[in-house]
Amino acid sequence: MLRNALLTFTLLALVAPAVQAQNIDNEIELSRAVIQAERKALVEAVVRPTAQQDEEFWTVYWNYRGQLGSLGDRTVALIREYADSYGSLTDEQAQRLLKESVDIDVRESKIKKSFLKKFNKVLTPIQVARLYQVENKLDAVIKFELAAEIPLAE
Repeated sequence: MLRNALLTFTLLALVAPAVQAQNIDNEIELSRAVIQAERKALVEAVVRPTAQQDEEFWTVYWNYRGQLGSLGDRTVALIREYADSYGSLTDEQAQRLLKESVDIDVRESKIKKSFLKKFNKVLTPIQVARLYQVENKLDAVIKFELAAEIPLAE
């Protein structure tokens, strides 16, 4: 199910220019909601927060995901812009898009680092390690799907 949702999200992001903006935005939001629900189930199964940890963990976790979600918005906008200019990409656009992509990666690392302390206040070190492992694996799947679908610049 997660793989299908990720593929749907990827394909929707790539065909965005060919579909009305409002319709594609609705589809992307739906796909993101499915991914978020699947992510929650996987995180819960892997981290296994205790009853005492549960409420505080999910509060911190959704704050974390919210901050990372804003980066997802930037990524979708980046993909849309790339798709719009595919085949006519200028050197200036390529530089700007690449800079934005690197900035997103740097910001993601900063968010993960800043939340490490917060998660360590709520979970055991092994639970935190497992959380970051599953998050990294899920993010790798999403990035792989995007990389497989997005053609090289021309």
